[in-house]
Amino acid sequence: MTAMHLKDAFLLDEERQVELGFELSPPLSGPWVPTSDPLVWTNADYCLKTQRRRWEGAQVLDFQLSREPAGEFVLLRFEVFCQFPSLDMITPAPRFTGYAHIKSHNPETLVSTATTKDPPYVVFGSRSGENRIALGLKDLIAGTRIYRGGSGGHMYYDSNAIRFTRPYDGVPQTLKEFSESVFLSTEAKSWFHVSRSYWDWVDAERGYVPEPTPESAKGPVWCSWLYLTDIDQKKIWESAVAAKDLGIRTVDIDAGWYCPESEGAFFDSPLTNRTFGFGRIDADQRKFPDLRGLVDRIHDELGLFVWAWATPRWAFRAVEDGPLAVDKRLLDTRILTADGKVSQFLCTRNPDARLHARQFTAHILSKYGFDGLKFDCWENAAAYLADEIEGQCVADHEHDVATTGEGTYLWAKEVAQSMKAVKPDCMVWFNNTSLKQFSNYSCSPNEVYCQPDENWRMSVLVKTFSRGIVSQLMEGSWHREEQDKHVARQLAVFMMGHVPELQVDLLDITDSHKILVRAANAFYSDHRQELLFGAYEPFGFEHTLGGPLSTTPAHVRIDGGAKLFLWVGPVTLDPIAVASETKEIFVFNLKSQPLETLPLSLALSADWTLECLDLAYLPVSEAQLRLGEGLTLVTVGIGEGCSARLRRKSL
Repeated sequence: MTAMHLKDAFLLDEERQVELGFELSPPLSGPWVPTSDPLVWTNADYCLKTQRRRWEGAQVLDFQLSREPAGEFVLLRFEVFCQFPSLDMITPAPRFTGYAHIKSHNPETLVSTATTKDPPYVVFGSRSGENRIALGLKDLIAGTRIYRGGSGGHMYYDSNAIRFTRPYDGVPQTLKEFSESVFLSTEAKSWFHVSRSYWDWVDAERGYVPEPTPESAKGPVWCSWLYLTDIDQKKIWESAVAAKDLGIRTVDIDAGWYCPESEGAFFDSPLTNRTFGFGRIDADQRKFPDLRGLVDRIHDELGLFVWAWATPRWAFRAVEDGPLAVDKRLLDTRILTADGKVSQFLCTRNPDARLHARQFTAHILSKYGFDGLKFDCWENAAAYLADEIEGQCVADHEHDVATTGEGTYLWAKEVAQSMKAVKPDCMVWFNNTSLKQFSNYSCSPNEVYCQPDENWRMSVLVKTFSRGIVSQLMEGSWHREEQDKHVARQLAVFMMGHVPELQVDLLDITDSHKILVRAANAFYSDHRQELLFGAYEPFGFEHTLGGPLSTTPAHVRIDGGAKLFLWVGPVTLDPIAVASETKEIFVFNLKSQPLETLPLSLALSADWTLECLDLAYLPVSEAQLRLGEGLTLVTVGIGEGCSARLRRKSL
């Protein structure tokens, strides 16, 4: 089967030319024929039932394929194809949307491995950020490949087709019934709202109920990754002391605490023929001779939380022979290291590998007293070692599920259950939105140093898909010599991106930067409830996050009841609606120049006090204003990186 538009394809939606295609065994015998029921079609001994329903402003197209009379069939391939007129559009299609990253200049083939990587969803938008057409599938477990253009052609602009194919991993499925649902939206709304609607639909379909976010995940957070793996007990303790002084509440010990930089295997290999490796990951004794004592001391003396980085799918510097050889019973032999040696990733389709992950996480949580674990190197290893790897694991071990997607789904579910059995209020973070029902926290890995525009685009994307979970940007850093106004802009991004996380060398930070960090953390703490749980929305003309103006991110607002927070970036500013219940407005100037005026559209007339604040949120001027109902242009004069507060007087 080469393309969707075959003579036997089924036209699921005539208006937008959404077609279904199947490659089956036994094969289809000819075109689909309608029955007396307008929702049911037949093709020799196959039956296709269809249904159309509404979800907010979108259509949902359901279908169910079965064999008549009842019997099994083999699904070799399934495709959804959508053709539409070429319009003024860019195509922000998913790329690492597990991290909620969207870009417009994408390759002709966009791989979405669902549970192991991205959601199967694409949105096409105009250059002003308005949705033209969005298409997505319900199933986040099955692997899916996405193409732009009618036959996978490479087109930067004026695209006119999208094609999803499954299975990505090439594994035929023997079924009695195959069903799926297609999300289709041509609603003229911001791409953000349409994408959020898609994700709300997926959540509703799978009965998602958000897990409460634990206190340790509400931050602010400091992460040790700026040191890479060059960490030890002394450095983490001294950084924790500095973090406490700056208003940080959680210390995140990143990579390096149990993977020593040495050529040989480390002291307690995770997978050995001698021990089978279950639950035997321990701290590198050379760098952390008393890790539990360190964690307890941070808890008791500083009152801070402690997280750790963990990789229970990764065997690290695997060796093939000898007493420390990786147990090949657990490895996915499709994946090789760059030099062609033994695989380093465990097969999630193997129940023993999942048992290893459960015991691994329970062991390190209970032994070291961590308040949460953030998982890395757990997705499909193709994300790290190759762009596309066909086929499934062929290792000589048990597979209790058919696909990597199913295995990874079970892997995350079992790991989360194991963690909560040890510590019910622990932070669980899988950096993939497809698995957020097992997480209680969401984060965007984003190593962009002092680039607030780039950070902000990432924040908007995270908020699109992380509905229901408290989220953050990771990891914020800057050079010691960075200008204060640039640091202040970066800190404002972290606050408006919700939970702030810093990756700064706290042992070598300048005094002026310390002042800014303390001030930002204090502001965040004062308004944490509203910043975390307020209604979040990008606005403004250019909020495409792609295309020729990709360096100009959206303005963003967070409505927190009586408080309204505004992030004002470099693009043209539309009038900002202010509700009648709003009593305070906080404005962060993220422009690289002063913000002279602010267009407000007020629900009622009132007297206001305008305070202009410096980089550390201290007042530098105050003015009394009478603002009338409707559109008002307020002169604010906010410097670069600075902010302002408008307070409404009692009516």
